[in-house]
Amino acid sequence: MSKKSGFWTVLALVLVLLLSWHFLIKPYNYRISFVTKDPAGLVYSNLGAWLAIPGETDSSSVELISRVPYESYQQKVRLKDSLFEYRWEIEPETDSTTRVTAYITDLNNTWVQNFYAPVFKTDFVKRSISTVEDLATEWVNYRERYRVNEITVGQVDARFCAYVSVKTTAKQKARTMMGNIADVMGYINSNELELQGDPFLQVTQWDQKTDSITFDFCFPIKRSDSLAASPIVKFKEVQAFSGIKTIFNGNYSISEKSWYWLLRAAENKNLEVEALPFEVYKSDPHMGGDALKWEAEIYLPLKNQ
Repeated sequence: MSKKSGFWTVLALVLVLLLSWHFLIKPYNYRISFVTKDPAGLVYSNLGAWLAIPGETDSSSVELISRVPYESYQQKVRLKDSLFEYRWEIEPETDSTTRVTAYITDLNNTWVQNFYAPVFKTDFVKRSISTVEDLATEWVNYRERYRVNEITVGQVDARFCAYVSVKTTAKQKARTMMGNIADVMGYINSNELELQGDPFLQVTQWDQKTDSITFDFCFPIKRSDSLAASPIVKFKEVQAFSGIKTIFNGNYSISEKSWYWLLRAAENKNLEVEALPFEVYKSDPHMGGDALKWEAEIYLPLKNQ
């Protein structure tokens, strides 16, 4: 075999392998990548909150297929009669940025899109680009609704409290607190107890895959050996601890956003923390006003302190 014929044979083989990969093996039709300032955990949380294609709320839906906390999300997206798969890869790029890559497949026309999508701006490609762009823009705009300030190490003092323990999701914690505040305050008021500080929330369990949390909603009171028994309200001593801390400004219904900024900061600083957030509410939401002026102290306890 001459060198020339050998070259063409190798070239043909390479082309066959490339075409085989493109049409038979490649697990997606189109790929879109962008960089965001949001931590990987917050991107993961945002994807979990994605329920419909922006602008197509009544004719689309998003269904979970699989997920790996802070690393990937796989979803089945319906739009009228069309069906797509979105596979998201989430990867920290720097200490302050995250790369998000969407691998998108048209499940009804996979072969056709493999042929056209790499070359032509088909309706599938246009829809894919606009969907990802709309989501990324939505996340940027959402960031204007809260502030996460300087992250430092702080100290939480010991305190005694009356509390209720509840289980919900991080996104529903504020609504759950509002549904339980009457029980605690009713007990405190009926027993003429004096509050000894700001109310706080202590997460005791956090499943980061499903975003479910168990937390104690607490009101600090003076310790007493003669507290009346209650079927709902309990009492405990919160031990002092050191933790990584920030000041959160914004509506308390979205204060869990700060948890992910704290987790990233802890990783960047090589600090081992317990993923059990502790929130102290310094403002009274019932007073209304600009939520960006509300203030909460948010902590993640340090391990081995």
